[in-house]
Amino acid sequence: MHPAQVATVVAAVAAVSLAGVLVAVAHPSERVLVAGAVRAYVATSDCCAVPRIAVARIQFAAADPEYAAVRLDGFTTGGASLGSVTAVLQRELGVWHVLALGSSDLGCGIPAARVRAELGVACDAASTGG
Repeated sequence: MHPAQVATVVAAVAAVSLAGVLVAVAHPSERVLVAGAVRAYVATSDCCAVPRIAVARIQFAAADPEYAAVRLDGFTTGGASLGSVTAVLQRELGVWHVLALGSSDLGCGIPAARVRAELGVACDAASTGG
């Protein structure tokens, strides 16, 4: 590996360690980066008391690949299913951020209807006041 590539990987690892819920885009696999951002979010935010998650599906929007949706399956430490939720992410300045996590109104942070449709998320304007 070229020294510049090593430096990029080290910087990415440092960004993950320091930022918690952010994952710097330095690895060739966007799927790995998106999955890492979601795992970090679940592990470090107050959103979830889920001992174990599995990334079941990652979907990137073809209309705007800066957006992705991830289906997560939650499990107890004993392996019993806790159900599924979806995380919606956006990449800004090379970093993936979780915009929403849950089961409804996940597309409210996505302005383009085509992107929401591709990701299979919606925003119910009545429930958000807009």
